[in-house]
Amino acid sequence: MKKKKIMIVPCSGANMTGEIARRASVVVCEETRSDVAGLMSITSTAKAMIYGDGNTLHHLLRLLKGQKVICVEGCDYACSRGILEFAGVKPDFSLDVGVLLGKTGYSLKKITEDNVNKTVEAIERLVDELNKK
Repeated sequence: MKKKKIMIVPCSGANMTGEIARRASVVVCEETRSDVAGLMSITSTAKAMIYGDGNTLHHLLRLLKGQKVICVEGCDYACSRGILEFAGVKPDFSLDVGVLLGKTGYSLKKITEDNVNKTVEAIERLVDELNKK
C-alpha cells in the first residue's frame, strides 16, 4: 500500500459530532481524496500509550513521519490532537465539527447527510490546502 501524503485522524467519540467526524473522514479517505489522504485510528494510539506498548506506538507514529496531519474532532475536548501532541506529533490542522456545525449532542439519530456533507467539504478544503504545500 502506498503511503499517503496526508493522514486524517478523526474523533472516535460516541456522540453525534464525533460520529459525523468519523463518517466524513472515511468519505474523504476512501472516496473523494483517496489518492492523497489516509485514515488513522486515534484509539489504537491511545491504547498503545495506556498499555505502554512501545512497539505498537512506534509503528503508529512512524506512519505519521513526514506526513501532514489533520485531526477531525467531535468536540472541544480535541482528544485526537491532545493524544498526538502528547506523543510528540503536532497536527497541521484540527477541525472541531461541533464548532463547524454549530451544534453538539449525544443522539446519533440526529445525524443528517447534510451535516456529514458539510464536514466532508471542510475536510476536503484542509486536504487541498495541505496538498498544495
